[in-house]
Amino acid sequence: MFQQHKMFHFSNFAFATVLIVGAIGVSETVETRPNIVFILADDLGWNDVGFHGSRQVQTPFLDSLANDGIILNNYYMLPICTPSRAALMTGRHPVRLGLQNNVILPGQRLGIPLKYKLLPEYLNDLGYESHIVGKWHLGFFQRNYTPTYRGFKSFYGYYMGNIDYFDHKDREGLSVATTPCGGAGIYIWNNQRRKYVGAVWELDSAVRNVFKSLQLRGVLDNTIIVFSTDNGGAPNNFQKNWGSNFPLRSGKCYYFEGGVRAVGFVWGDVFKKRKGEVSTDLMHVSDWFPTLYDAAGGDVGSLGDIDSHSMMDILTGKSKVSPRNEVLINMNPLFNSKAIKVGQYKYLLNPYDRWFATYDGWFNAPGSDPDSSEEMLPGTTSSQIWCGDVPTDINLKCHSNITGLDECIFDIDNDPCEYYNLVDDPNYQAIKEMLLERIKYWETLQVEPLVPPILENAGNPKNLGYVWKPWTSDPTIPPNWLGPSKHEL
Repeated sequence: MFQQHKMFHFSNFAFATVLIVGAIGVSETVETRPNIVFILADDLGWNDVGFHGSRQVQTPFLDSLANDGIILNNYYMLPICTPSRAALMTGRHPVRLGLQNNVILPGQRLGIPLKYKLLPEYLNDLGYESHIVGKWHLGFFQRNYTPTYRGFKSFYGYYMGNIDYFDHKDREGLSVATTPCGGAGIYIWNNQRRKYVGAVWELDSAVRNVFKSLQLRGVLDNTIIVFSTDNGGAPNNFQKNWGSNFPLRSGKCYYFEGGVRAVGFVWGDVFKKRKGEVSTDLMHVSDWFPTLYDAAGGDVGSLGDIDSHSMMDILTGKSKVSPRNEVLINMNPLFNSKAIKVGQYKYLLNPYDRWFATYDGWFNAPGSDPDSSEEMLPGTTSSQIWCGDVPTDINLKCHSNITGLDECIFDIDNDPCEYYNLVDDPNYQAIKEMLLERIKYWETLQVEPLVPPILENAGNPKNLGYVWKPWTSDPTIPPNWLGPSKHEL
């Protein structure tokens, strides 16, 4: 049992958010409920962990924990930070919250609407005490949107999208060159990639420290640990970052697999029946909301009109049939972009969203010698994806010659790297119709994206003692503002 007013000590943390929830109370029921530690790594790429086969990145502790738990190999997020975090906290897809368009930007009157009760609030009702360390990125313009007013007893971190590790100043678009460097694997000649890999090493060390703290307290036998990224890595200096999703296509902000297929695993004694497995059961980030509530002994039926599923029966081995067969990747009406996966098939329309086609291809992890696909040796881990070299004899553009639209269909089970666009293949037209029907269903649930002004003068740090903090007593999210540049939306 966690005691009140006590926190674990974390050191050397690298771009991660940790949610800590522990059962507090004296009743036998509360005592037996599991403690939960959820570690959300920001912008960590598919190829940025050892258990996916990376030769550049060494993550020995994460690898051991993943291989001792259940690796989630068919697990999806949203392509950017705020929508993924909103789905985690509400159990609802962001298209239902109005948060499908973009991250929350500096000085913006935006957050998860207050009518929604968040995961820590539900867990607290069961006798839990919840804490958060790290990045929030779910709104702070008015205090009721901040973590300690939304279920967390304490918050040690920052409200914004990123921060300098040393001077703690906001750095929108911060290069990971400012991150600490630790030990890493093979020599990497690209200086920025080398520093990124060093930061991941520090992340691995930090998770080890968390685990040791749990071990010293004697609570590991009754603790669930979830490790997850919030979206794919940003490759090749995209947003001044150097993540790698190799061999998956594209990365952060895009609807291709490199942007939305997440690194993730779950560990705990409750999952011992499937210990050491690589799960191919389809899962979405929103599923953690009912899954963890279920694990805590809550009645999932009391959670209201969520569109997520408890995966506890699947993860514990009680059931062989997953409750989920589809994942809505995202829909953004401001750019007419849509993507959905049903079974093994995935449909995309304008998958570049606001970013056009600049980073829609495949990127080897930079900095190795030779800088080639040899950076990942096929068959080295059971959770590895391997597609071979990018074909040179086919048109790789996501486009239909029949409709003239930038659309594509991929068979993800057989083509996880999204090489072969099936959208014009006559054998797949019935599948296309089925996928479009599912898109139409989600369009009936979608609400208009919330796009208030980016920077209110009242929220400018110059007016607040040069710190980012709540600046108004009015909790109202203002009407949408569609400015002159779509890139700013």
